Amino acid sequence: MIPTRNRSELATLAVRCALEQSGDDCEVVVADNGDEALTLADHPRLRHLPPPPQPLSMPDNWERALAAASGEWLMLLSDKYMLVPGWTGRLLALAESEGAQAVTYGYAVLRQGLPRGATDPTELARAGGRLALAPLAPVVCEPSRDLLRRVYFQAGRYAAFAPMLYTALVHRRVVQFASARTERFFFGPCPDIASGLQVLSNSDAVLRTNWPAVMVQYPSDDPEWSTGLSTLTGGRVGGRFFTELGERRASSADRLIASLIFDTLRTHAARLEPGLLDQQAWHSYAWEASREVEGLPLGSRYRTHLAMLRRTQGDGLRPRAAWIQLRAAVGYHTPRVVAQPLLRLLGRREGNTPDAVPKQVDVPSRDAALSRCAG
Repeated sequence: MIPTRNRSELATLAVRCALEQSGDDCEVVVADNGDEALTLADHPRLRHLPPPPQPLSMPDNWERALAAASGEWLMLLSDKYMLVPGWTGRLLALAESEGAQAVTYGYAVLRQGLPRGATDPTELARAGGRLALAPLAPVVCEPSRDLLRRVYFQAGRYAAFAPMLYTALVHRRVVQFASARTERFFFGPCPDIASGLQVLSNSDAVLRTNWPAVMVQYPSDDPEWSTGLSTLTGGRVGGRFFTELGERRASSADRLIASLIFDTLRTHAARLEPGLLDQQAWHSYAWEASREVEGLPLGSRYRTHLAMLRRTQGDGLRPRAAWIQLRAAVGYHTPRVVAQPLLRLLGRREGNTPDAVPKQVDVPSRDAALSRCAG
């Protein structure tokens, strides 16, 4: 499934690559949410959902793609993702041999360094760049409940090890069971995060690999290539996104990535895993959101902290969350050499051990990068 909006050049490449690298029993569903319909060549395995009369919110467009998909196994790809030859077949064989319902994969990253605004699909397809590729790690099988607890107990940003539909091959049974419980699969302002929570809440175990089944293509460092642009800038599109989700208004806190993740986690805990609320470890996500608040202009910082405080205290008195928010604000303005030991004394928990450092190589073309990933 490839949801896309107004990035026809990358979407065209992603669709072409998905059709070329997948087998005859694989369909590609494109959920076109753009202002103008994509022009895609006819293909027996391609299903193109045309743009709706009005653009859908991200969760609704992803849900539309999911409803149209008929496969037994499901993956969701950004329009800047390229399937790597061979790896999806290996993931599927591994999942079926182990009787698993979900298996994660990793990414290779190609940064092409093209000029800002490069939109020629031929140029994007031919350009090489700097490829970052992590060394392969052993396959690990972990209980889903253990992974779900790690998601909530880890301070800081959302844990990348969780099997989002962006980072995993997931059996349809998991998706159907989750959707039956919640009436839809994607929810909240971060549907990718929500999908990971859904998979972990509705499966027994997850096979974790870092196999490079997908290569992410960044034509340039221009943030317009990122799907998170509207929330990063806090602009008009971000406000409209929240309006579509039914929010009365979009405060500056709503436009922070960490705050969006925080909301999605909170929604999940309230609806599916109420026991996690009792342990309060998930309030550590207030740390990252509060630090981002400190990066706002002085005039809006006070109001935004109050909005964040109201959010963390909205379902009852949570002194720990307020304490985390205060430490985050103090730590933001403290030199790093002082802040790290100080925050450890104050109870700031460290995150996971970093993954192995990716190897970076120069490649002459996008196809050469894909071949390197396949090897």
